[in-house]
Amino acid sequence: MRPREVRFSQNALNDLADILAYISLEASPAIAERYIGRLVAACERVGLSGEAGRPRDDLRHGLRTWPVERRAVITYTIEDDEIIIARIFRRGRSIESYYQSEEPLLP
Repeated sequence: MRPREVRFSQNALNDLADILAYISLEASPAIAERYIGRLVAACERVGLSGEAGRPRDDLRHGLRTWPVERRAVITYTIEDDEIIIARIFRRGRSIESYYQSEEPLLP
């Protein structure tokens, strides 16, 4: 299987910015930047093995999850030759609550 291109949704980019700000305040900007680098690298690895993530059709059709360092979970979909990173949830945030409260998408 050949690698797929990885694209970040605006929500995922916002999540990265929020995580960066949170860790910068709780620890330090240097630690936050290193962690964000590891998160982005994990997202890129999803492009190498997209089907390896856990299917979460119970939350949204085609949604998959990929845990990162027991501290975050990446949610993504596979569309043709692309992996779309939908959201990045840090530990303690409920993926189920987010997707169950979200307005359904029109086909």
